Amino acid sequence: MVIPSKTIREMVSEVIEFTRTYAVWRELMQPAKANVRGVHQDFLLTVTNALVLSFCVGTYQLFDRDTRTKSLIGLIEDIRPSDSVLAQKLTARITADKSVIERVSRLRNNVYAHRNKLQHPQDVFGAVKLTPRMMKALVQLAQEVVASLAVAVGTDTKKDLETEFRRHENYVLSDTREVLDALEKSGR
Repeated sequence: MVIPSKTIREMVSEVIEFTRTYAVWRELMQPAKANVRGVHQDFLLTVTNALVLSFCVGTYQLFDRDTRTKSLIGLIEDIRPSDSVLAQKLTARITADKSVIERVSRLRNNVYAHRNKLQHPQDVFGAVKLTPRMMKALVQLAQEVVASLAVAVGTDTKKDLETEFRRHENYVLSDTREVLDALEKSGR
């Protein structure tokens, strides 16, 4: 099955949002920003928690194996009949990060989408041990997969998509830094 360019562009947009979510969270969590986090604790705790929730849901959506949903895995299966080599390569790449995807899915399933009756959310986070490095790896994986699919169906070049991902990441980082600087200057 040929993947419509509209579907690829939709998934590129989802990966851009995923990239921005991680970038803002990571910037807010920089050790150098501990003071501003302490002064504006309620606001920034709310924002960082919402970003983690969004990251977990985004991971689940992008790597959902349910054939009834639109996901990167579903698009790989759609392209398999016309390019089995690419499909196998991308499947292997996702499988290499399967344990991280499962960790994030565990957070999504036990803390955000549903609340585990037997475990406190802090216990789930403690068991999952999700790190910024793992989160960044998932962002890079999503970018790599969607770029490969876009190139395969002819909607974009890899270089153009890499530039688009970086541009959006840089915009949101610039905005986040401006907000943090303004909060820091405002004191309280």
